[in-house]
Amino acid sequence: MPLGLRWSLHPKERNAVRGLHLGVRVTFCKMCEKAFENEQGVPEIHGRLVDSVSVQSFPTPFPPLVLALELEIAPTESGRPFVLEAILVDEDGRRVLSVKGERRSEAIERPHPGLWFEAIPIPADLVVKYAGTYRWDILVNGQLLTSERLIFRLADPKPLVR
Repeated sequence: MPLGLRWSLHPKERNAVRGLHLGVRVTFCKMCEKAFENEQGVPEIHGRLVDSVSVQSFPTPFPPLVLALELEIAPTESGRPFVLEAILVDEDGRRVLSVKGERRSEAIERPHPGLWFEAIPIPADLVVKYAGTYRWDILVNGQLLTSERLIFRLADPKPLVR
């Protein structure tokens, strides 16, 4: 079971312009404890944002987290379908998990982009086999838009008290 979750926010300058030619770009991509849209359709994120997980041993169950995404959709893509895919990749480049689905953006009647929120729960039976730096690759229509890292590490052993 996860012992500690750590979070941090950092800019995504390296990916700031990726996806503009598709009419879709990722504006937010983080693992978190809970994410959903409320009754008014407003995205809410509760709990901590997570970029590393410390555990007692490996293999270990994946902690109960959600991958929260916000996509910016250009008005030119209004109402068009797109395929969203999130792929968890280990240090050796192997796919650990792939979640894929077709979405259709809502009609955008204003001249500026619309926002699309997606909360992807991680399957409860997913097991992380070893420590390392994993990454989430976020693709739209097969085109990589951004990546977000997720580190799994062994927890520091308790210091000896003399």
